[in-house]
Amino acid sequence: MDLLLSDEQQALQDSFQRGVIKELPMDRFHGASRAPEDGSASKTFAELGWLRISLAEALGGLGMGHAEEVLLFRELGRNLGPVSMMAGVLAARVAATAGDTERAEAILDGETDVGLIVAERDDAPSDAPDRFARLFTSAPCSTAVMVRADHAVLVELPDPGPALPCLDETLTMHRVDLRRAREIARIDGPDLWLHGLLLTAATLVGQAESARDMILEYAKVRHTFGRPIGAYQAVRHPIAEMTARCEHARCLTYYAALALDMGRDDAAMQVAAARVVAQEAAARNADGNIQLHGAVGITDELRAHLFMKKSVMLSNLFAGKKPALRRVLDQALMEV
Repeated sequence: MDLLLSDEQQALQDSFQRGVIKELPMDRFHGASRAPEDGSASKTFAELGWLRISLAEALGGLGMGHAEEVLLFRELGRNLGPVSMMAGVLAARVAATAGDTERAEAILDGETDVGLIVAERDDAPSDAPDRFARLFTSAPCSTAVMVRADHAVLVELPDPGPALPCLDETLTMHRVDLRRAREIARIDGPDLWLHGLLLTAATLVGQAESARDMILEYAKVRHTFGRPIGAYQAVRHPIAEMTARCEHARCLTYYAALALDMGRDDAAMQVAAARVVAQEAAARNADGNIQLHGAVGITDELRAHLFMKKSVMLSNLFAGKKPALRRVLDQALMEV
C-alpha cells in the first residue's frame, strides 16, 4: 500500500492549503481580527466543492476517495478550522443516501448550515427516555447531524436554547433535548461512524503538526545564554518526539483512509487505530508546545492554548478514545 501522494493528490493538497490559509488565517484569533466563527469560511469551502470530495457522483459528489478527503481535513486541523465542515460532510451524506436530494444539495452548496450533535452518554440505549446531547455549531443553524455507531440521523431543532460556555471559543455549544427534535433523514449501519472517526483523526493530525511547527519556529528565534533554545537537548529532543508522533499519526491515518476505500476487512480497526494515535499526538504535542514556550505558553495572547482546547473538544466526538482502542485490541490484523 503506497502512502506517498500522487502528483494529483499533491496538487489537491496544495490547493487545500492555499484555500484554508486564505480563509482561516491563524491571526484571526488575536487582536483586531479576533472574532467568533460565523460560518463564512465553511460556505466558501462548500462553494468550492470541498464537501463533495468523497461523495459518490451518483449522489452529487466528486466521486473521489477518503484518501483525498483526509488531505483537506488535515489542512483544516493545521489552521484550527471549524467543526461545521465535518458536520456538513456527514449531514450531506445522510440526506443524499436517504434520497433527500434537495436538502443534500443545499448543504453541499453551503446554503444550509449544519451543527454536530454529540450524545452526552454514547453508551446509552438509543431509545432511552432521557436523550440529552450537546450541539456544537460554527454558525446559527436549525439543522444538525448525529452519528452513532449503528446509525446516523439528520434532525431539525426548533430552538437549541441558550448557548453554554465552551472550552473551544470558536464554537457555540447548546444542551438540547432530542425528544424535541424532528428527524428528517436517517441511514443505518456503521459507515458514517467510521467516516466521522477518520475525519476526526485527520483533523487531529493537522493540529499535532501545527503545534509542532509553532514550537519549532520559536526554538529558532528565542535565545538564551547567547544561543537559540533549539540548540539545547531539553528542547531539541521533545521537538523530535513531537515530529515522530506526527509522522506516526499521519501515516496511520493515510493507511486507514486507503483501507476504507479498498473495503478491507480490517478497515474499521485501522480507522479506530488512527483515531487513537492521532488523538494522542494532538494532545501531547499541544502540551509540549505550551511547556516549551515557557511562561508565555499559558498566556491568552499566544495561540498555543488553542491547540489544547480544540484537541480536548475533538476527543469527545464519536465516543472518545476508549471504544476505538477497544476495537483495536479486539480485532485481528490482516495480511498487508
